[in-house]
Amino acid sequence: MWHDRGAVATSDPSSARTAGAPAPGRRALLDHRFASGTAALETVRREVRAALSAAGCDDEFTETCILAVNEAVTNVVRHGYGPGAEGEIRLSVAVEDGDVVFVLRDFAAAFEPAGTDDSALGELRSGGYGRPLMEMIMDSLQYRRDVAAGANVLEMRKRLDGGAAPEQE
Repeated sequence: MWHDRGAVATSDPSSARTAGAPAPGRRALLDHRFASGTAALETVRREVRAALSAAGCDDEFTETCILAVNEAVTNVVRHGYGPGAEGEIRLSVAVEDGDVVFVLRDFAAAFEPAGTDDSALGELRSGGYGRPLMEMIMDSLQYRRDVAAGANVLEMRKRLDGGAAPEQE
C-alpha cells in the first residue's frame, strides 16, 4: 500500500482504465513523452508549470505539484532505469472530479513499493526522501504494474481545493 485514501499498489490490469480512453469528465492538460535522464527534468518542470498555469491553478499549488512530479521522475531516472540507461517516460496531467491527476508511466523493471525503507526518515542521509515528500504533497499516490504493457504506472492526485479552480471549457 502506498498512500492515503485507499491507494493500493497492484499489478491487476483490471483495476486500470482502458488505455487511451479518457474518463468521463476528464480534461487533458498535458501528454508528454521524454527520454529518461536528468536533462529532461527542466523540461518536465516547465511543461507541468505551463499546463497548470494555463488551467488557472495558482502559483503555490503549481509549484508544490511540480516538486512532487520532479521527485517521481527523478526516482524513475535514478532507480528505475538507473544511471546511464535510456528508456521512455510518459507523463500525463488532467483534471478529473476536482483533482489534478498526474500519471507517470515508465518501462523499467517492476517496482515493488513494499520493498522501500522509510524507517530512517529521521536520520540525516543523502537520499530516500522522494516518496515521503510525494506522500506529504499529494492527496493520493497509487502504483500499479501494467503487465500487458510492461509498464510501471504511478498516479498522483491533488485536490484543487488548495489552488484556484481551473478554467472550465
